[in-house]
Amino acid sequence: PPFIMAISRNKPLAHGVNTYGRHKAASKNYRHFKKGSNNKIKAKEAVPLKKQGEPRWYAADDVKRPIPSRKSHAKPTRLRSSITPGTVLIVLAGG
Repeated sequence: PPFIMAISRNKPLAHGVNTYGRHKAASKNYRHFKKGSNNKIKAKEAVPLKKQGEPRWYAADDVKRPIPSRKSHAKPTRLRSSITPGTVLIVLAGG
């Protein structure tokens, strides 16, 4: 044939509804390697364990979590190093 038409790997189930979602379809045709300029398929390496992050989906039930207090983390005021005892300062306060 003069040319071969590209066939989608994500067949439609119904009009506007595909078999796979966007993430699954992109990972099936290696689009995550094509997105950047220098992303090549690398050999498998020993991957360090990731820290437990936020879940991908929200929980169905509302779980009450304690709100952290802002009172206990007050930092002392840091002055610039040029302000030393004996330095004359002009204090501007709004009003």
